[in-house]
Amino acid sequence: MRTRLMIVMAALLLASATLAVGQAAAQEQTSASAPAQTGVFEIGFRGGSVTGDEARFERYRDLRNGANINLNFTKQTDGYWFNAEASNAGYRDQRYAVGYKSDTLTFSAFWDSIPLNYGYNTLTPWTGVGTAKLTLDTAARTAVQNGQALGVPYLATQLGTASIYRGLAQRFDLEHRRDTLGVGFGYSVNRELALDIAFQSVAKAGTQPWGASYAFRNANEVPLPIDHRTNELSVAAEWANQKGMFRAAWEYSAFSNAFDAFEWDNPSRVTDFSNGRTPPLGPYDPSGYSNGNGPAFGRQSVFPDSTSNTVSFLGMVKLPRRTVVNGGFSVTDMSQNDTLIPWSSNAVINQPLVWAAFPELAALERSTAEAKVRGMNGQVNLSSRPTSTVGLNLKYRHNNHSNFTRPFNATEYVRFDAVPEETGSENHPYSIARDTFDATASFNLVGMTTLRVGYGYDSFNRTSRAHNDMTDNIFRVTLDTMGNQRLTLRAGYEYNKRKGDGFSVHAVEEGGGQPGLRYYDEADRNRSRFSLLATLLASDTADITAQVAYGQDKYQGPGLEFGLRDAKTVTYNLGFNLYPMDTVIVGVNYGRDTFNSMQKSRNANPAPDPSWTDPNRDWYLDNDETVNNVDIFVDVLKAIQKTDLRFAYSFSDSDNAFLHSGPRIDTLRAIGQSEALPNVTNRWQQARIDLRIYATDRVGVGVEYWYEKLDITDFATVNLDGTNQPRIDYLGGLTTGYGNRPYKGNTFFVRLIVTPF
Repeated sequence: MRTRLMIVMAALLLASATLAVGQAAAQEQTSASAPAQTGVFEIGFRGGSVTGDEARFERYRDLRNGANINLNFTKQTDGYWFNAEASNAGYRDQRYAVGYKSDTLTFSAFWDSIPLNYGYNTLTPWTGVGTAKLTLDTAARTAVQNGQALGVPYLATQLGTASIYRGLAQRFDLEHRRDTLGVGFGYSVNRELALDIAFQSVAKAGTQPWGASYAFRNANEVPLPIDHRTNELSVAAEWANQKGMFRAAWEYSAFSNAFDAFEWDNPSRVTDFSNGRTPPLGPYDPSGYSNGNGPAFGRQSVFPDSTSNTVSFLGMVKLPRRTVVNGGFSVTDMSQNDTLIPWSSNAVINQPLVWAAFPELAALERSTAEAKVRGMNGQVNLSSRPTSTVGLNLKYRHNNHSNFTRPFNATEYVRFDAVPEETGSENHPYSIARDTFDATASFNLVGMTTLRVGYGYDSFNRTSRAHNDMTDNIFRVTLDTMGNQRLTLRAGYEYNKRKGDGFSVHAVEEGGGQPGLRYYDEADRNRSRFSLLATLLASDTADITAQVAYGQDKYQGPGLEFGLRDAKTVTYNLGFNLYPMDTVIVGVNYGRDTFNSMQKSRNANPAPDPSWTDPNRDWYLDNDETVNNVDIFVDVLKAIQKTDLRFAYSFSDSDNAFLHSGPRIDTLRAIGQSEALPNVTNRWQQARIDLRIYATDRVGVGVEYWYEKLDITDFATVNLDGTNQPRIDYLGGLTTGYGNRPYKGNTFFVRLIVTPF
C-alpha cells in the first residue's frame, strides 16, 4: 500500500454546494432553539492496510495513512447565521465549505475533490501517458511488422507466448480527479424581490481507459489523457408573496478541453501498409479493417469544446379551493465548432493516387464542426384539493430538441484508417420532440385509506430512427391504508403499453442490422409492475417492514425477431428494528433481488450471403442474476455514561450467469469452438465500529475501525497464470490490465474530539 504521512493544519476555506443549499441549511439552523454557536473539531490519525486491488477499494475516496482533520463550526445571532466546515483536509477527497445568511444577504461557497481510481497496478507499453500522443518502441514495432516478434496475439495458440510489449510495459496509476469550486450570492431587495448569482467551475485531470482499435483483431485499450474544465454561471431574479411567485434566470456553461485529438502508435506496424498496387486494389489492403494492415499510428477526436446558454422562466400562483398552478419555460442553445481531424492518418491513403478513385477524401467538406442544437422545454402543473376527500394532480411537459447542424457528406470515408470505402452516407441532424401528460386523482376513503388512480401519456418523435414515433400509455393504481395504529399497507400496480409507428426497415439495415431487429428503447413493449409494502408496529419497542416488488417487460410487435425479448425483476425485503431502551437501537434487513433477461441474435454475413437468412445461425443469451443483501446496525448512545458506540455491517452477494444457447451455439460446441462462460460472482462485505468516549462535555476521544472485503471472479479480467497481476497481451489487443479484482482492507482512526462551545 502506498503510504504518506501528512500533518495538515485545518483552515476555514470555502463553502456550500449551491446558493440554494446554503439558503436551505441556513433556514434549518435559524430555529429558535438553536444555540448561539456550536462546533466540533476532530484531529487524529488514520492508518490501514490493503491487500489486492487497492484502487477498487478506494474508488471514489482517498484512504492513505496520515493525519485526519475534520471540523464544523456554526454561529447564530439575531442578525445572521454563519457556518464553516472542512473534512478530510489535505487529501484527494477533501471538502471545504462556508455559508452566511442575514436578512438581506446570503453567501455560500465550497471546494471539494472526488477521485476516480481505476487501477494502481495497470500497465502500458505506450509512453507519454497523460499527453495527446502515445508512442511505442520503434525497434519492437519493426520486429513485429517483420514477423520477428509477437505483437498482438490473435490466435489461441499464441497465448503461451509473451508479447514483445509485455516486457516493455510500465506501471502507472489509472485515475483522475474532479475538483469543483462553487460560489453563490443572494440579495433581498425587499420582502418580495430577491436577486442571486452563482458560479461553479469543475475541472477533471488524469487518465481513463479508452478503446483504440485498428482492426477487429487489433483492438487495444490505452490511457486517454483528461484535462478539461466546465465553467457555469447563473443570474436570477425572483419575486414572491403569499399569492404566488415568478423567477427569471439566465445560465451559461462553457466546456473546454486541453486536447482536441488523440494519437497512438500501432503495435502491429511501424510504417503505413502499402501493397504497391493502384486503386481499387491498393496501395492499401482491402481487408485492412479486419486483419490490421493499416496505418502506423491512429488518430481520434476527443471531447470538443462547447457552450450552452439557457433562458428560463418559472411561475406559481395560488387559486381558491386549495389549488396551485405552477409552470416554467426555457430555451437552451448549445453549440460546438471544434476543428475536424483529417479523413485518415494513413499516408498511403492521403495521396492523389487514392483521391483519383475517392475524390471526396482529398479534403474535408469544411474544417470545423459548426454543430448547433436548440432545446425548448415547457411544463405546467396543477395541484388541487377542492374537498377533504378528493384531490387532483395534472402535469404536462413538452420538450423539443432541434438539431441545426449543417449536413456533412461522409459517403466516402476511411474505415479504421486502413481502407477507403463508399458505404457511408450524409450525416443526419437528429431531432427529438417529446410530450408527456400525467393525471392522478386521489380519494380519501374510510379508515384512513387513500386510493390513487393515474394515467400517463408519453410521446416521442425522433428523426432517423427505426420507429420515428413512440407512444407510452401508462395506467396505475395505488392504495395506502392505516388499518389501525400499528399496521400500514401500501400496494401499487402499473401497466405501460408502448407502441411504435412509422417503422423504417432501412434505418435498421443501414447500420448492418437484420430486418427483424428491434432496439429495446423503441420496440413495442408491455410493462407490468407491482409492489407491496407493509409496516407493522409489533410493540412500542419493535417494528417490522416487509416489501415485495415485481416487474416484467415483454417486447413484441410486427416483425420483431432479434434483440431484447423479455426482462424480469423480482425484489424481496424484510426489515426489523428494535428499541429496547431510549439509548439503544438495533436494526436488521435482508433483501433478495433476481434479474432475468433473454435476447435473440443471428451470427451472419450481410446479404446476399446465404447465412443472412439461415435460422441455423441463430443464438440466444439468457442473463440471470441473483443478489442477496444483509444490513445490520446497533447504536448504543449514552447507555454507558459519556460513551457512544455504533456498529454497522453490510453484506452483498451476487451470482450472474450468461447462458448461451440455440442452433449456432450447438454447432460451434460440437466442433470445439465454443465454451460456456463462467458465472460472474462477487461477495462484498463491510463492517464499521465507532466508539466515542467523552472525558468532559467538551473533550473526547474517538476510535473507529473499518473492515471491507471484496471477493470477485470475472471472465473479462485476465491475469497472468496463478496471480492477481494483470495480463496486458491477450487475444485481440493490448490492454491496461484494468478489471475487477478482489481486495481486503482495514482502516483505523484515532481522533481527539473537541466541542469548544
